[in-house]
Amino acid sequence: VTAHLTDTPAALNPHETVATNAKKRILVAGQNGGENFAVYDITDCRHPVLASSITLPGSNGHMGAFAPDGNTYYLSQNPCCSGFGGPLYIVDVSDPYNAKQLPTWDFVGDGRPHSLNINFQGLAPGLAEGARAYMGQGRSYPFLDAQDGLVITDVSDYQSRRSNPQIRIVSTLFWNDQGQA
Repeated sequence: VTAHLTDTPAALNPHETVATNAKKRILVAGQNGGENFAVYDITDCRHPVLASSITLPGSNGHMGAFAPDGNTYYLSQNPCCSGFGGPLYIVDVSDPYNAKQLPTWDFVGDGRPHSLNINFQGLAPGLAEGARAYMGQGRSYPFLDAQDGLVITDVSDYQSRRSNPQIRIVSTLFWNDQGQA
């Protein structure tokens, strides 16, 4: 052990939000059940440096994933409190020392992710890196009307930093075993 990250609420209680991006040499954490989001410079991985600590109003962080280029982090929300549909918080970390919240996306139906992964370059012909989010949507208490399965979304508006970004559902695959996606 060379360091303890105890300087932000996100680092103290990250649950499944901790992720690193080797290209950007950063580590991020979103506060489990809270609004804090922290970015650490890990150029010297033995001595992380707090680069940004921001508040994401209303966030109830749970899990998350980087776009492969390391410029965008998608933070899913704790299923106990986000409701059917629910928000997905998106953070611009292109400048680790000036992390910025991008517009929060609110799903009105399918799409509330428990976990997610973003496509890498070469996943599919003609698909730009970072354009798709593959979201595991769970059915769990108290949201028993949600469907359990996979929701594939187009997140290219966020990746391209378009004004008024939208997320569009590309495809869904649901199953009835009532397991957690």
